[in-house]
Parts: sequence; C-alpha cells; structure tokens
Amino acid sequence: MVAWSEVLNWRADYIEAARQKAEDALRAARAQVAELEDHQRHIQSQGDSVSAMRGALASQQNCLDHGVNCLAEYMLACAEAVDGVRRVTAKVESALEISEEIGYPIHDDGSVDSFSREYEGAWTFSVQTEGNAVAEAKHTELKECVADALRIADEVDAEFARRLRRLAMGTFFRAEGRASISPGLPNDADESWSPSEVSAWWG
Repeated sequence: MVAWSEVLNWRADYIEAARQKAEDALRAARAQVAELEDHQRHIQSQGDSVSAMRGALASQQNCLDHGVNCLAEYMLACAEAVDGVRRVTAKVESALEISEEIGYPIHDDGSVDSFSREYEGAWTFSVQTEGNAVAEAKHTELKECVADALRIADEVDAEFARRLRRLAMGTFFRAEGRASISPGLPNDADESWSPSEVSAWWG
C-alpha cells in the first residue's frame, strides 16, 4: 500500500516527462521502420546474397516492430498514470488545506487525531455551536480526502505496476506490426481511456 508520506512527493510532471520521452522514441522508431521498409522495396536484384540481405532486413524489421509495440505500451501506461497521479495530488492538496484550516495535522501514515472540542490549536468550544459543527464536518471531510487520496494512489500504483510487469514479460495486450495503419497503437482511441491517454494516442 502507498503511504501518505509517499503521496506527498507524487508529481504528475515526473511521469509526464517519461511519457514524452517514450513518445519521442516511438516517433523515431516508426521513422526507422518506414525507412527500412523503403530500402527493402527498392531491392530488385535476385540471388542468394540478396535473399540473405532481405532476410536480415526482415529480422531488423521484426525487432523494430517489437520495439514500437513496447514503446507504445509504455507511453500509454505513463499517460494513464499521469491522470491518476493528478487525481491523487488534487486530493492531497485539498486535504492539506483542510488540515491547515482546522489545525489537525495528518500523520505520516495518513491518520488524523480524533476530533476534540478541546484540541489545542483547533476549534475550542465546550458546547455544540455552529462553528463547532462546521469544524467537525471539516474534520470528517479531511479524513475522507486522505482516504480517497490513498485509495486512488493504491489503484494507480497497482495498475501501473501491472502494465509494467506485462511489458517486461512481453505479454501486453497489443502487438501490431508495420502493416498496421497505427503500429503499436490501436487504430482508434478507446472510450475508456483517460484524456492523457487519448492525447498520447493522437501524438
């Protein structure tokens, strides 16, 4: 599980930078695929040496196809994670604002001290007043914000790790070759994709 002390350091721009590098590498790899394919088309001679050269080029193309698929999957995994991290950081920022407002610190494990009308530095009322009711509601909101941030962080972390494991094992979902109109990527953006994934797909 992701700890509160860890999500405090989450930044979407870190993963966005990795996604951009993958996109740049993907663009370069697809250009190499097109260049090799063009060279192969211009080979008109016949013979054993030429056949061997064609075979070597085909082998290179297959390696590039695999590289294109890996880069595309990594790019989309990063794009999905970017949106998740943004959701987490938004929750974290809200929680920190509420924490400062009512004077209840968030501990490293994400816990918050129980609400008390006598809590030093917080709202101090001996009877239930409108201000005290607001403070208690804010305290509840604070705990919910922290819980939401940690829940979303766990989901993002688990999904990103799952996609990276599948990528490392070569078992990721899509494997398209140079004959595809969009090598390494689906031909259409998926309805379930996040805005960053759609943007990466268009890129």
